[in-house]
Amino acid sequence: MSEHISERASTPEGQAEIRAEANSLLVSENMSLQDAARASSIPAGTLGPWLKGQYAGRNDRVATNVERWMKSRHTQEAARMVLPKDPGFVMTPSAEEYFSALTHAKIMPDMTLIAGSPGVGKTYALEEYRKRTPNVFMLTASPAMTTPRLVLDELRDTLGIDERYSAQKVEKAVMKALHGTGGLILIDEANHLTSQALDQIRSIHDQTKVGVAFAGNEKVYSRLEGGSRSVDYAQIYSRLGMRIRKVRPTPGDIDAVLNAWKVEDQQSRRVLHVIGKRPGALRNVVKTLKLAHIRASGDGLTEISAPMLDWAWSRLSESSVRDAA
Repeated sequence: MSEHISERASTPEGQAEIRAEANSLLVSENMSLQDAARASSIPAGTLGPWLKGQYAGRNDRVATNVERWMKSRHTQEAARMVLPKDPGFVMTPSAEEYFSALTHAKIMPDMTLIAGSPGVGKTYALEEYRKRTPNVFMLTASPAMTTPRLVLDELRDTLGIDERYSAQKVEKAVMKALHGTGGLILIDEANHLTSQALDQIRSIHDQTKVGVAFAGNEKVYSRLEGGSRSVDYAQIYSRLGMRIRKVRPTPGDIDAVLNAWKVEDQQSRRVLHVIGKRPGALRNVVKTLKLAHIRASGDGLTEISAPMLDWAWSRLSESSVRDAA
């Protein structure tokens, strides 16, 4: 904790005020002690007694950190209040393609590949498809997922299976849970999977007749679809059905996002189209919009403008929209 003691926390009266405000916050936000401890980075064993006025240590230090935490919450809440309502998932033309490929993989059943640059909406589409469709099981690969056993463990957890012993028993339990579901396994960040991990998923697909969708960056595309395919990936490649590759969002994708965010000014739309063609794509479009709205609110305005978007982009990328064009 910081050694700096705030002016208000330096007196018993000020500490009592901070304590009352903190207790009121926990009640109004229906926040548990554990939640407050995590959010404030103050151990629950310290925060709990302090909130009751029973802490035997440096109350001024705890009060200072509680006050800092509450001020930070207020600042963050104020920033959120000036943002327009997030439209959530946007069904872009590319998302429609992703949905079509996922439905194909589930019904056939088949394996499909969705590859593309960051920010083209792959993950959002997978998550939305999972929400809308029964018997869709999604996992996100990571650099640590290097062995078939780790893939099995991730699937086991996703399926809610209790089996914890040998790889063979976990595999059997996973296949039993999947068999007959007509389901679909979604694997995001599939570029992290090794050939052995991919082959484990291929085996599950073959034996359970569930669909599989791999989604990831250009690396997974080059490994499974590229001209230098090795024998390690031959069995996966031969089973791939629909393949989608998105290097960048289409103009229609960007328009769909701008429409969802209710951007009507044509100059602003042109600026955001330029940003959407840069690395980061749709993700950067949304980030730029949010930052521009915060700037507009700070200036006492209710609408964003092209110059504000240029300013926001320069803060996110250290370059202007002219440089991005």
